[in-house]
Amino acid sequence: MSRCRARNGPRPGRDRGSGATDGDRGASAPEADRGSGSLLALGVGLAMVTLLAVALPLYMGLAVRGAVAAAADASALAAADVASGSIPGFPCETAEEVAAANGAAVESCDVDGLVVTVVATRQWAGVTARSAATAGPAGSGLD
Repeated sequence: MSRCRARNGPRPGRDRGSGATDGDRGASAPEADRGSGSLLALGVGLAMVTLLAVALPLYMGLAVRGAVAAAADASALAAADVASGSIPGFPCETAEEVAAANGAAVESCDVDGLVVTVVATRQWAGVTARSAATAGPAGSGLD
């Protein structure tokens, strides 16, 4: 007589009823992964929104800084034209008009003969963007 007997019921290490071992679960148990694609897409979307929320104000700040630099340059050039007598008027008043037309304000305007230095500012998101420019005739030591 044999000492080995067949058992009825589940064997240790096997799923009930399917006969699949833990190593075979990849193809036979998709319920464990159900919804993971949605969570992955949601996570990627949230990461992109967060990145955009951080990067967009930084890029806007760079644009404002460039606009203030352009306003300062244009204001200094216009004021230097007035100082040289090419255009009638007062240099600093002309600088303020040109800066205002470019969305900035003149913080300071210094006239030294025919050389004019203008500092323009603009507020954006609680931060002050500031830029200085100097203009004058060729040969005045501005090179």
